[in-house]
Amino acid sequence: MRLRRPGVTTPGGTVFLSASRGGLTPISVSVFHQSLPDDSVTDLGRYSAGLTVPAEVAWPLGRLGPVTEALILPYAAMMAVPESAPEVGGGDYALGRSAAETDRLIAQHHLYGPFTRQFLVGAGITSGMKVLDIGSGAGDISLLLAELVGPQGQVVGVDTDPDIVATARDRVRAAGWTTVSFAVGTIGDLDLDRDFDAVVGRWLLMYLPDPAALLRQARTLLRVGGVVAFQEGDIRSSARTFPSAPLHEHLARLVTPPPGAPGPDVDMGPKLFHTFIAAGLPAPQLRHDTPIGGGPDWPGFSYLTATVRNLLPFLDKVAGITPEQLGIDSLEHRLRAEVVEQDGIQLLPPLIGAWTRV
Repeated sequence: MRLRRPGVTTPGGTVFLSASRGGLTPISVSVFHQSLPDDSVTDLGRYSAGLTVPAEVAWPLGRLGPVTEALILPYAAMMAVPESAPEVGGGDYALGRSAAETDRLIAQHHLYGPFTRQFLVGAGITSGMKVLDIGSGAGDISLLLAELVGPQGQVVGVDTDPDIVATARDRVRAAGWTTVSFAVGTIGDLDLDRDFDAVVGRWLLMYLPDPAALLRQARTLLRVGGVVAFQEGDIRSSARTFPSAPLHEHLARLVTPPPGAPGPDVDMGPKLFHTFIAAGLPAPQLRHDTPIGGGPDWPGFSYLTATVRNLLPFLDKVAGITPEQLGIDSLEHRLRAEVVEQDGIQLLPPLIGAWTRV
């Protein structure tokens, strides 16, 4: 039996699934991309849905469950966006580009920012340095860098999204920093200085088809002895609780792709050491941090809810998952309740950092 689902349109063409099964064998799902304008088809991979279905049972592809509908197809769609730049742009960002996502990124920094500060200090970022922040987003790391390098230093942020760059500029202006500037574009497009003391980034490399290439390019912007420092998530280690809680486990299955699925590299954090070596950089120092907390005031519950909420338009488009199905309006309350009621804790996805000198 073989079925084909209607495609999902992307800037470069159409992504579609083709599923097959037989007897008691697990369902096999192939993901394809049909490019425009030549209609060429690229096989993006085949994945097992991990389900066993009797041959005599009729089933539509839409009922395969979250493994195919909510996991494989969204990441295939993101992978199919044309790679026109070495840094991620707005078109392949599953969380979208919106005021709500900017707010989520700022909330994210409140949870992960202390780890980033310790990481950058450990990497040697200090007073008087000139630092490039790649994928600067709403400006959280640039603002942090401004504090570390002080009034004698300089920070340049680069991002491909003009709206979020405008937000970053407003925030820097409100904070009173005159040593921080931003540019819209990629490090390949912009005419940047080549005397930076450090190049940094956070949650950037996971979106790139060749993260080592960006590290090689970033190295050309450094003076001798400069620092390369990046932090990436270990997203496969989803938000979890102790003791275990069923709603958290359900969300983990929903937002974590199966091994080998196309799209953002959820293993980018653990891959940082290898990626630095592949880029021709010296072996990096590593750091591993995990936000952890409990009690009714722990902000992790609202952060996780905001992440799921911002993913919903994309999940709805490619997999038909609606806010009503998830009960999004009460999700934060239910996440909090199932942990607080058992005096438990929530652990958010870890952040892994790697830095070296060149």
